[in-house]
Amino acid sequence: MRRYSRKKRGKILLYIAFTFAVLVLVALGGTSLVFSELSKNIDKNGLLLGSNTGYAQVMAVEEQQRGDSSWYEPGYASNISVKTSDGFMLTGISYEHKPKSCGWALIVHGYSSRKEDMLTYAKRYYNEGYNVLLPDLRAHGESEGDFVGMGWLDRKDLVIWIENLLVGHPDADIVMHGISMGGAAVMMASGEELPGNVKAIVEDSGYTSVWDILDYQLGYRYHLPAFPVLYGASIWSNSKWGYNWKEASAVEQVKKSKTPILFIHGGEDDIVPTTMAYDVYQAAKCKKRLLIIEGAEHAGAVCTNPERYWDEVFSFIDSQ
Repeated sequence: MRRYSRKKRGKILLYIAFTFAVLVLVALGGTSLVFSELSKNIDKNGLLLGSNTGYAQVMAVEEQQRGDSSWYEPGYASNISVKTSDGFMLTGISYEHKPKSCGWALIVHGYSSRKEDMLTYAKRYYNEGYNVLLPDLRAHGESEGDFVGMGWLDRKDLVIWIENLLVGHPDADIVMHGISMGGAAVMMASGEELPGNVKAIVEDSGYTSVWDILDYQLGYRYHLPAFPVLYGASIWSNSKWGYNWKEASAVEQVKKSKTPILFIHGGEDDIVPTTMAYDVYQAAKCKKRLLIIEGAEHAGAVCTNPERYWDEVFSFIDSQ
């Protein structure tokens, strides 16, 4: 057997390490280019939009609602803001009853959306006697932010919104209601240390984890494999924000939730597969209920069967 000197073995090991480092850089560089192009496509077309038209149907209703402000008293609307733990200013608007009500609904929009797109939900809660808080999530609407957290960064922002609300309303009973990415955000927030004021959570069309939804969308919409795109992007996320996309899991968060959760999903959702609703429901250890609206597409349950939707929402909230 051929023997090498210690010095030569060191050179060989150094060469192997150098070659491996070059391969890793090339792989990450290629991933970066692919992810850059994917990001441009996402920015132009929206990640969570596709052949499924349920979300578009909801947005069409929201356009009509924006033209009709008669459902609330404009004099009671207030612009509010909070600062995130990493220094971004988030904006929101609140509609408060006079005389004051102790019930608050914190309503959370979805990906590439904004607070104004949630007026259908705000109107219903307001008419039921709730005060309403509509935030713009980070990097959406008028809120600051240089990265869309897909719910994971937003989970702690929601805790800040709640704490800010309780400063002026310490006895408030709070309901969180999120749609699509907002649904994922409220599920992810459910695993944090929430004040006892938060009585119930309603999540509609949320996903199991950031990794799962991006993996599904990459295959479904872009016909791309998880490797190297998701792996490279997740490494980048970990280096920039301190978490990877598998860690950003609604499944793991609802396991820790002490707050009752109503899970809602459309039976024909091909943007966030309906199977994900069963996964998060089964994982939850808290009080819970699952509502599948047959025939509803992504985030379209409220339009497909509004009577059952709202009956289930307020029945669940009132039972807590």
